[in-house]
Amino acid sequence: MTIRTGPSTIAIALTGALALTACGGEPQVPAEESQDATADDATETTQTTEAAPEDPEAPVEVCELLDSAEVAALLEDDLREPSPDSPSSYSLGACSWGAESNGRDLYVSARALDQWDSALESNDFGVEPIDGLGERAWRTSDDGLFVDPGDRHYFYQMFVIGLDGDINFDMSVQAAELLLD
Repeated sequence: MTIRTGPSTIAIALTGALALTACGGEPQVPAEESQDATADDATETTQTTEAAPEDPEAPVEVCELLDSAEVAALLEDDLREPSPDSPSSYSLGACSWGAESNGRDLYVSARALDQWDSALESNDFGVEPIDGLGERAWRTSDDGLFVDPGDRHYFYQMFVIGLDGDINFDMSVQAAELLLD
C-alpha cells in the first residue's frame, strides 16, 4: 500500500491533531509527517512574526489621528474639546470635533474592514465612487464618506455637518485628505 504525503495530507493530519488535542485526546500523527509539519510550522511562525497583521478588531484612538489646528482650519472656527466615542459593535472608535460658534461638526468613525460591503449596502439613497481618495472611497447620500486608506485594518466613515443638518461633502473630502496625509 502506498501512502501519499504532501501539503494536503499534512494539513489534514494537523487539523485532526488540533481537534483531538482540543478534546483532550492524544493526536496520532505519523513521525515522518510530524517532522515535516514541525519544519513548516517553524517557517510559518517566523514569517508570521516578521509580518504580523494588525488585529482586525483593535480599537482606534480616532481623536489622536487629526491635529486640532488642522480641524479648526477645516471647520473655519475655534474648536470645542474633541469628544471620543468608545469602540462598539458598530465602530472601533470614533471622534467628534465641534466648532465653537459656527455650528459645524466633524465626525470620524473607524470601522472594521469587514463592514465595508454592508455599510455601502445599507445606504438607501445611493452611493457614488470618489476617485483619488485612499484605496477606495464612496460618497453616500445619508452617511457621509466611506474611505479605505488601504494600509490599515479599518476604514473611515466621516462627515462634516452644519447647523442645517446637511452634510458638507466638500469639507468632508478635505477631512479625508487630512486623515490620509
